[in-house]
Amino acid sequence: MKEAPKVGIWKAVREGYRLGKHAKWFPAVDWEALLDLPVAEVRKRLGMGDPSTYRAIEPIVSAFTEKALRGDGMRAA
Repeated sequence: MKEAPKVGIWKAVREGYRLGKHAKWFPAVDWEALLDLPVAEVRKRLGMGDPSTYRAIEPIVSAFTEKALRGDGMRAA
């Protein structure tokens, strides 16, 4: 967050919270029945929305994380 304050990490966190709050109760899900399904179908059955904010910032955050792990002058989060 310090290296890229305008990326929108907190917006993605809030989006994840909201999506999780509206999804089915995960501990009650029969996960073995869902293993052979595509991820999109599992998300649909669990009532999970699309994490569009996360998907938009994920490449940026991943690039910062990789640089930090390589030690390219950036601090690890």
